[in-house]
Amino acid sequence: MPRDNEAHSTSSATSRRKQDDSSSSDNDQRIVLTSFKRAKPNPNPSSAGVSQSDIGGAKTSSSAKKQPETLAPIFARKTQNLPQSRASNRSGGTMRLAWRSPLKHLNRPSCLVGAYGDPFSAAIARARALQSDTERRGSLKIAAFDLDGTLVTPKQGTWPSATDEFDYKFVFPSVCKKVKAEHDAGAVIVVISNQKQTGGKFDPAAPPKKVVTWQKKLGHIAEAIGAPMLVFAALADDYYRKPALGMWEATLAELEASGGMRDWICIEAGSTRSSFYVGDAAGRSKGKGREADHNDTDRKWALNAGLPFYTPEEWFLASQPESYELSGWRPSQEHLAEVSDDAPPFHDDGKLELVFFVGPPASGKTSYYRRHFAPRGYVHVNQDTLKTRDKCIKAAESALQKGQSVVIDNTNPKRATREEYKKMSLYASARVRMILFDLPRHHLEHNNLVRAHAMPDEKRERIPAIAFNSYFKNLEKPHESEGEIHHAQWTFVGDEEAKRKYQMWYT
Repeated sequence: MPRDNEAHSTSSATSRRKQDDSSSSDNDQRIVLTSFKRAKPNPNPSSAGVSQSDIGGAKTSSSAKKQPETLAPIFARKTQNLPQSRASNRSGGTMRLAWRSPLKHLNRPSCLVGAYGDPFSAAIARARALQSDTERRGSLKIAAFDLDGTLVTPKQGTWPSATDEFDYKFVFPSVCKKVKAEHDAGAVIVVISNQKQTGGKFDPAAPPKKVVTWQKKLGHIAEAIGAPMLVFAALADDYYRKPALGMWEATLAELEASGGMRDWICIEAGSTRSSFYVGDAAGRSKGKGREADHNDTDRKWALNAGLPFYTPEEWFLASQPESYELSGWRPSQEHLAEVSDDAPPFHDDGKLELVFFVGPPASGKTSYYRRHFAPRGYVHVNQDTLKTRDKCIKAAESALQKGQSVVIDNTNPKRATREEYKKMSLYASARVRMILFDLPRHHLEHNNLVRAHAMPDEKRERIPAIAFNSYFKNLEKPHESEGEIHHAQWTFVGDEEAKRKYQMWYT
């Protein structure tokens, strides 16, 4: 089995990769944080594991212990027919990296998953040897690592070769030894990597050559480390891509499929037994002998999962923590404060109403309708469902003719669009009202990502930026001459689990 020095001897001069994560498109707010002083990582993980780092105030146990909705499939234990570096887990007693069928999002292949050996078997056997469920709870450690810039880097240049499966070198001479020692001490090794630039338009039946090369390279890396491990690679900008938690939820699902329980995972502040995550996208500015981090995605992913976080320098070299800055926006407790009454005023005179929602995508229009108008019997008219504006007008007119009030739940930014409904014969006899949804752009984009990345069962696509741009470019706010105007007050509605997801980082 190759040891660290043997694997490292294939390397040459160091270089650092360009960003593998796409940068946040909207830095409306920047949050400056300074790392708390952490206990140094134990230099001998084979005896005691790795010490705890600060987790930025993230909840440290709920994401591992709580049974969430069905967020990831239970993986079939079979080798799929992708071209790969290794075909089976064991051959003559030697471990091989076996690639399974990719995980899907919105019925599209989205995330590669592979296993080198049996990553969970030893840890689960140790947990089952304990005498009670109480002892098993918090007894299992997961050591998760980013790939590029954390474990390996290209031999030359900043981007890995699309054709050379040996274009890598370990970031530090100690990488193989320390990761292997972590496994030998009882941890489950998991590699968590964003690989959007590798995947492209991925077709499992005919994978791009760069994907095949990447898979072969991972086989060599796993072999050099010499420890069983689980490997995930997010190929698209969706639920599986960091900092969204798809790959963490898939890890938990794999644990359960292997006979373990989520609450066996130890996530405990200050404990050397705690699970952790190591990544180089940590939001650090330029430092001594080091360029500024290309992103802050790894630190945000650890915060979302509630995992203690280390940079590669902190974990492999026992370096002191550095200050960092998180980009982008996420809601505070103020944004989640309950609103006692966000309902619009209603009239009791029996007059039919034609209500126009005026608001950008992801501003909560449909939820607002369900809370306040559906219980009163208002007919819901929506162009996403009916496909054309003419059909919306016909549906609204039909409802009014039946004596039913109507809500036009579209973005309706232009006054001319709203006035097209005047062609209805009953328009003049109805009370016309305008409900304006007025949220800042960064809040809308967060809502957009939550719907697409935190709620996979809703099967929503991420709304493209052009839809927001078009709305704000064409927006003509309602005038009192158009009818009564009410400003909708945005409020979060959901249980504690939904609130936890809503407060996560998504860019």
